[in-house]
Amino acid sequence: MVEGVLPLHTANTEALGGITTRFMAIPDVILSPQIIFLRYLDLSAFIIFQFALMYTLGFLGLLQLRKKFGLSIFAFMVIFFLYNFNGHILAHFSVGHFTWGGSFLFSWFALFVLELIEGKTGWDWVTKIAILLFVILLQGSYHQFVWCVLFLLFLVIFSIKNIGAVVKGVAFSLLISAVRLLPPFILLGKFANQFIGGYRDSLSIIECMIHLQTPSNQTTFEGFSGGMTTWESTIYIGIVGAAFLMYFGFYRSVTNFKEAHGYKVLILPTLILIFMSMERVFQTLRELFPIPLLTGERVSARMIGLAFVMVLVLATIEFQNWLNQRKTSKFTVALLIMILLLEGNDLWQNYTLWSVSNAAGTFPEQGFTPSMWYVANDLGDAPYLRLIMVGLVITIVSLGYLVVKVWRENHHRPSQGQAT
Repeated sequence: MVEGVLPLHTANTEALGGITTRFMAIPDVILSPQIIFLRYLDLSAFIIFQFALMYTLGFLGLLQLRKKFGLSIFAFMVIFFLYNFNGHILAHFSVGHFTWGGSFLFSWFALFVLELIEGKTGWDWVTKIAILLFVILLQGSYHQFVWCVLFLLFLVIFSIKNIGAVVKGVAFSLLISAVRLLPPFILLGKFANQFIGGYRDSLSIIECMIHLQTPSNQTTFEGFSGGMTTWESTIYIGIVGAAFLMYFGFYRSVTNFKEAHGYKVLILPTLILIFMSMERVFQTLRELFPIPLLTGERVSARMIGLAFVMVLVLATIEFQNWLNQRKTSKFTVALLIMILLLEGNDLWQNYTLWSVSNAAGTFPEQGFTPSMWYVANDLGDAPYLRLIMVGLVITIVSLGYLVVKVWRENHHRPSQGQAT
């Protein structure tokens, strides 16, 4: 960025898994437009800037959810704190998973999926979901991109009426992202994609929700694979938060027949993601279906991240419905405040435990020699450069096509009373 040179190849392979100098052949490196600020910010400042930007975009998504469902201050505080300070996202950021910024954008993904269930299945929706997933991928959040694609595919199984919109949404998500998805194909079979592990069973997931874990290279719970670390297993939200998700996210969402919105169907693809986060299940699937969507995931426990957000959004909607059905007495307000304080205390304890200073102690200190890290483009690498150019053309053409379709959809709607 400082020298104005495209990062096609690097002089050092260490940051690229030690397998290549082809920078864009690694799908989980950040190539979002805001990297231009590396011209003006040092690395530490840019990392803070990146997290602040992703947090802000995610917060705007939460505000859209609040506006859409008329969330009260109590309901919004619940989703705000559990969304931003659950153990899963906090631990990964604390140990330096810089390219997980796309996790903050799950609020927008949940919003668009809810719109899909409501019947908003036109080209406008297809464009929004495709661009969102492209933006997530540009943050280096390849894993989050894959989870979203899988969720949409699972959703079609239980909501067949939306198959057209979902197929178009997934297809254009892949087409728009071609500039980032095609180059990695040159390294197929060379990635170190040995499966590490996941949750043992549903009880393991609950334990990781209600028990604090300290930053460590080994998980503190029995039954996990030897390679599992605590930042991969923890999704801590405390017993109050866990009870909230269980009651409002699962029980109320499934048993509430008064609401006609049909959001409960989202429980099913969410449960599939939870099921896939379990070690034996996912390992079996990888062996039966060795496709990039599965073989690129080495730690299946990570998939709980998107499942958690979807359950949280459903729980918050049901919580607000529950509040709307009751008169808010002083006792109810006092009780809710006390419960929020209890949950806040739990989240604060975990936040303190996973502070960067504590998490950093898990890793040995390493030196950094800037002179070893520089762009060393090889313009003779024709196969790699060809994939980049073909991917770029597909991305531009696909974006142009969607713009035209959205414009026609919005400007050529039949007038009221006219036959369609």
